[in-house]
Amino acid sequence: MNLYLGTDPDLKLLSLAVLSDGEFVGVHVHKVRGGGIGLRAVENSMEATTHLIYSLHTSFTLDVYALIEGQRIAYTGRTNCANPQDLIHLAMLTGGLYKALQYGMRGTALEARIVYPQEWKGSVPKEIHQQRTLTKLGIPYEMKGGNSPYPVPLDYKKYLLSGECNASDWKDINDSIGLALKAREIWGGKRNPDSGEGSCST
Repeated sequence: MNLYLGTDPDLKLLSLAVLSDGEFVGVHVHKVRGGGIGLRAVENSMEATTHLIYSLHTSFTLDVYALIEGQRIAYTGRTNCANPQDLIHLAMLTGGLYKALQYGMRGTALEARIVYPQEWKGSVPKEIHQQRTLTKLGIPYEMKGGNSPYPVPLDYKKYLLSGECNASDWKDINDSIGLALKAREIWGGKRNPDSGEGSCST
């Protein structure tokens, strides 16, 4: 049996989705609290996620395959783009999670990759891709969010393995599930998949 992980790093909410060969196991959710901004947010999220990865290692004797979303930034000259410092912190978090997987899962057969959004979900609109993800896993959902809709599982708390979340958090949590599902589609239980840029093996 294999374990598939997906995470979409964020400085406010970080979720780690877990799938096995046959089923969706659930999601771990970590929210940065209080004064957790900038570097403190990176430290906070890294510490929490490292503990999660270590607990998964001790709970499962499985081969592990993981996808972490990276970001490709297009500089258009517009003044309303993301804060460059936030982008640096997000890149630090992404790299840290990649390394945490290498360290936390040592002793297992691990494959991990950092992928850009278009590499794992193409050009499909976010809300449509998220609906397809939940449908593939047989998870019933309803649409929330008004003019910016996103799917929320009908009984979303039952999919929570640790942490806490509300319905609005699922616009981000859904992407981590999609990444874990894509990991399962890429590797499909194969021990030695072709490794591309941003991949590692232990």
